[in-house]
Amino acid sequence: MASEIDLLSRLNHRNIVKLLGVKTSNVENYIIMEYCCPLSQTEGEAELVGNVFRQCCNAVEYMHNLGIAHRDVKVGYSAVIRHSV
Repeated sequence: MASEIDLLSRLNHRNIVKLLGVKTSNVENYIIMEYCCPLSQTEGEAELVGNVFRQCCNAVEYMHNLGIAHRDVKVGYSAVIRHSV
């Protein structure tokens, strides 16, 4: 887990969920990360899904440029951060 925390702490990209902190106890370790809403693929959201896909590709490219390989990329890991306007 320490290596995952180290990697997360080095990532700074607008399309990667940010590590906010780490809490440890005698029994458990807690990784505190930025909150994201799950992405729902409903009718009429093709443009949104395309944008999210491009953002995921940008994030993976960023990690590859740092020499980091995400060995478990899945659509289910995609999320949308809803910003208030």
